[in-house]
Amino acid sequence: MTRVVVLGAGFGGLELSTVVAQRCGTDVELTLVDQAEGFVFGFSKLDRAPDVVTASGLAVDGWIPVDPGTCETAFPGVYAVGDVTSIGTPKAGVFAEGQAAVVAERIVATVQGGTSAARYDGRGICYLEFGHDRVAKVDVTFRPGERPVGGLEGPSTALAADKSAFGTDRIRRWFGHEWVPAA
Repeated sequence: MTRVVVLGAGFGGLELSTVVAQRCGTDVELTLVDQAEGFVFGFSKLDRAPDVVTASGLAVDGWIPVDPGTCETAFPGVYAVGDVTSIGTPKAGVFAEGQAAVVAERIVATVQGGTSAARYDGRGICYLEFGHDRVAKVDVTFRPGERPVGGLEGPSTALAADKSAFGTDRIRRWFGHEWVPAA
């Protein structure tokens, strides 16, 4: 049996744990470790890797260097996603979630005896509230050595529904229950 330990239950940790658990089932012993006792949608970011990560030898100058396409560290089979990495995307959950999807695909392939060509593309979206039930969406891609490329859609009421679905989908996937946003 393969053992997978996920440190951190932000967007990246939750997405990684969910996909690996669903796709590998009992073929994996999965442990999710976080310092918090619960999850709250909101803002938090790291200004450097936590002390436990720095002490592990993974961090260099306060961040974990990873291959920007695979999120693999200098240690084979050890990955890092989200705020602790040196990838160069903004420190936002949507980027951690995209990185986690790639890592999950790679872990699942390994557990199933194969390989994966999955690569992180640096893409993320973010919603902006304009009031009066109007929301805009920024869709941007960050690639190493290149200028960010993206666009702005909206604002519109249709995008307010998209934003609500974005949050509802994650609550359903990660926690297994329905969430109805406050009116």
